[in-house]
Amino acid sequence: MFDDSTAANHLSPLMPFALVGGELPLSMMDLSAMHPTTEESNTLIKFFFESVNPFIRVLHQGHFGKELGQYRRGTFFLPREFEALLFSIYTLVVSSLRPEIVERAFLTKKNALLGRFQHAAQVALSRVNFYKTDKILTLQALLHYVVSCIKFILYPWNLS
Repeated sequence: MFDDSTAANHLSPLMPFALVGGELPLSMMDLSAMHPTTEESNTLIKFFFESVNPFIRVLHQGHFGKELGQYRRGTFFLPREFEALLFSIYTLVVSSLRPEIVERAFLTKKNALLGRFQHAAQVALSRVNFYKTDKILTLQALLHYVVSCIKFILYPWNLS
């Protein structure tokens, strides 16, 4: 179960860099193309609150919904932290879904979508300096990201 060679083959090359708090090159920091459409985002968030959050119980759906609305309007006071939380949630949800559900809902392979969101979560967490933060949103994002990594390491066969 803890075979490092198996886990190392599936992890993003940026993960160790981001986990030690390394700075990413500016060319890797633009996340605008990594965001899902609003419809896809809503679907991912719906899956999250129906299937994942009941077990973690970190986010209050009503409060999160209010903050999501502010973020989408561009009025949220911590946009980068919220973006990190969103990408961490997307990563956790996609890692939790069966491959056929991902393909049906998002018209792409699970491993491709998971790789995209995992990379974006790593970049977003690096941008908000997760290793020295005191912001609760960043800590929530880090928690969700770590849980998604643990799920992936423990259940690598659920990828394809």
